[in-house]
Amino acid sequence: PELKFQVTEEGAAYLRRFSGPLHVVSVVGKMRQGKSYILCLLAGQPQVFELGHTVRSCTEGIDVFVVPHASGTGHLVLLDVEGQGSPQRNETYDAALTTIAMLLSSLVVYNCLSVGTGEDVQRLVLLSGFMQNVIDKSAEDHNEREGARTDRFFPALLWLLRDFYLQLVDATGKDCDADTYLEQVLLAPAVPAATKAAKDRNRMLIDVKSVLQQRCLRTLPRPVAAEQDFQLVDEQGVDSEVVRPEFKRQVEAVIRDIQEMVGIKQFGGGELNGASFAALAKHLAKTVDANGVPEVTSAWQQVCKDEATKAFEAARKTFLDRMDAELSRRRRKRPHQMRSGVPLPAGGMVPVPEEALQQSADAAAAAASDTYFATAFVANEEEVRQLSASLNEWRAEQVRANEATAMAFCKELIQAVYCPVGSGVESGLFTGAGGFARYCEDLNSAMLEYQECCQGCVPEHISLEILKVFSDEKENERNILRVNDENLSEAQRQAQVQAEQMQRERIEHQRERAEQAAELKRQADSHQAQLRTMEEASERMRLQMQAQQEEDARMQERREAQMQEFLRQNQEEGRSQMQAMMEVSAQQSKAQQDQMSTFTKYMEEQQQTTQQMMTTVVSSLSQINSQPPVIIESGPGCCIV
Repeated sequence: PELKFQVTEEGAAYLRRFSGPLHVVSVVGKMRQGKSYILCLLAGQPQVFELGHTVRSCTEGIDVFVVPHASGTGHLVLLDVEGQGSPQRNETYDAALTTIAMLLSSLVVYNCLSVGTGEDVQRLVLLSGFMQNVIDKSAEDHNEREGARTDRFFPALLWLLRDFYLQLVDATGKDCDADTYLEQVLLAPAVPAATKAAKDRNRMLIDVKSVLQQRCLRTLPRPVAAEQDFQLVDEQGVDSEVVRPEFKRQVEAVIRDIQEMVGIKQFGGGELNGASFAALAKHLAKTVDANGVPEVTSAWQQVCKDEATKAFEAARKTFLDRMDAELSRRRRKRPHQMRSGVPLPAGGMVPVPEEALQQSADAAAAAASDTYFATAFVANEEEVRQLSASLNEWRAEQVRANEATAMAFCKELIQAVYCPVGSGVESGLFTGAGGFARYCEDLNSAMLEYQECCQGCVPEHISLEILKVFSDEKENERNILRVNDENLSEAQRQAQVQAEQMQRERIEHQRERAEQAAELKRQADSHQAQLRTMEEASERMRLQMQAQQEEDARMQERREAQMQEFLRQNQEEGRSQMQAMMEVSAQQSKAQQDQMSTFTKYMEEQQQTTQQMMTTVVSSLSQINSQPPVIIESGPGCCIV
């Protein structure tokens, strides 16, 4: 039957969660020999992989689990590979699945529950043969030199011998370390290679060493003394009381060695992350042929292509996000009105100055490059050239977008500053004498304000282009106003001048009337003041005369008293004198009465005169106010008020 492997979507999604460098360990070997147990120790969780105690393999395909790497950098990916030799599988299936696992790994643990027999070596030869087929197929399909750069794909090997009870000695019988035992005993060529079988074995061992160039050997003793205690070891781990101290010491050393030896997984010169690891696994599983050999180069190329696409998309997003942030920081706020007070309509964004746009694009391109190289699986020269071309195109897009923004801004701006001039044209403000000169003056002022507003935020060539287009559009309007101004007749010009002269005369007449009114008001105020002064003087005179009369009365009473006294004393002698005194007193009283009468008559005359003057002033003011406006006629069709 045709071999079909696939990566479950659940497994791929799980792998994509991990972005850092991956240290990938797979454990391969025959079923029911404790592979999952070693992985549980590496994971630090005894039950993370299913452990079984039946003749049926617990693991089907490849199970994966990820934990943080002991170094604190990246993650340790553990691959539990279905055991070889299952009754439900054949050798091709076993070899193909193990080959995929080895291609995905940076370190392969070859787990053998024995002292390292010829069968174990033969199985390792079979695996290396499949790996060599991968090399040969890749070289044949892509015209590469045979065996070239096998380190691009193949992992390091740690051969783990379980329940090992032999003494480690080299070919000469001397004590040696495990790595020497691997090279001089387990993988030692037959000497002399006299038979065909010996020659074939030596050739296969050379292939093993060529494929698995980094290799080492570790051994573990039997973990427990009694067979029935094995299940307790699986359930409780190495801390179980039944575990032999020697096993515990050596298995901890093996775990440390594995953690130190497993490097960052590289494939074709690039470091894998979770997403690229899942993609590579999918393509390797999809390209396994009928002989169980996956197609490495096409899978690798597809992974590189997919990762490059993702890297370009991430770089594009970074570029756009950074450009948005930079432009938001550098872009000027849209003004609500012009310097002259002309309001601007609410519209789109204000363009960015060319220098600011260049600086923003530089920052965005640098950020996009960082994102690309942090995301891309392998950045070869062609991809770097594509990235550079894409960055240039993205820059050009930003320039074009900014120019489009500048064009829209300039069109709105020039219409806004022209609006008052256009209103004057529609209302006929510029149709009279000298109207064309006023139109040109107002239009030039508006265009100057447009250029001032564009300066510093709009590329000069765009502001000038919009200005030229607008000027061309208004050429007909200018011509009409100019011809209209030139066609005005001399009589119309003279009438205009006369009307202006009449207007000035009317204003002068109004000024004179205002001055007359002011003068009359001033005179009235002066007469009112005089009247108040005379009234006050009259009152004072009245009071003085009243006081004098009262004093005269008192003097008269005294004289009468004196007279009576005198009469009593000498009536006869003083009568003539008293008579003379009374006559003098009567004369004085009469003189005072005449004086008072004369003053009172004078005051009445003054009051009457002042009243007549006030009446005259009030009448004059009324006449001035009631006069109609002066109407000066200048001829047919022209009336100035």
